[in-house]
Amino acid sequence: MHRLLIALVLSLAASPALAGDFFVTGGLGSSWATGSAGGVNLFPDTFGGAPFENTGSDGDEAPTYGGSLGFQWRMHEVIPWWDWVPRWAVRLAFETDGFTPATPYSVSFDALTTMANVSLDLPVHPPVAMLFGRVPILEPARIYGSVGLGAANIEFATGDTIVAGDFDDWGFAWQAGAGIGYGVSQHVDLMAGYRRVDLGKVKVKLQDVGALAVPTFRGTHEMDLHANALVMQVRIKFLSIDWPGGLKL
Repeated sequence: MHRLLIALVLSLAASPALAGDFFVTGGLGSSWATGSAGGVNLFPDTFGGAPFENTGSDGDEAPTYGGSLGFQWRMHEVIPWWDWVPRWAVRLAFETDGFTPATPYSVSFDALTTMANVSLDLPVHPPVAMLFGRVPILEPARIYGSVGLGAANIEFATGDTIVAGDFDDWGFAWQAGAGIGYGVSQHVDLMAGYRRVDLGKVKVKLQDVGALAVPTFRGTHEMDLHANALVMQVRIKFLSIDWPGGLKL
């Protein structure tokens, strides 16, 4: 055990204290957004009727696109037996969708998310090589997992021919995903993966609609919003750092 600790300390002392690369990514994908409705419609009470609960859920497909700026640590240069690559990035993404839940409301929303993400890459080739020997085509391949916390700006509109409401505000959001990456050159990686985004709950006030309508409170419409996306991305490393040492483009 003592020998292992001494070897680790010596490897850290002989390696750059900070070795890594700044990178940018850009991606396009397809997002399946889902929403579960809640709240209550008070309009029937105007005519002596009973209010009814807003219920139901639905989903629809729409494009998603975004990018990120981040830094990745070359841990194998600091700890020789560590071949995982941790990354930290700030990600900006835009998702848009519209669907009609089981209740007779039309719903549309746009979501702009900004998150701090942490991801970890694991090389595919080492376990394959242990079983089958070297497979050169798999040497640039890695699987990755990522999680992120941040905020989402939701522009949300809902209604029917009688009542309607809208919402435009920021709220908490998180995401988690996984996929596979492939290094096509020293500086460029192609990635494909799945991402789950939780956009939180939206609550809007319903009011009468129409040119002559007097704004009158008619209840609320709530919705839990989620998105499941399949995304293709390109990651480009544009600046390397070795400290103490220097920078290299």
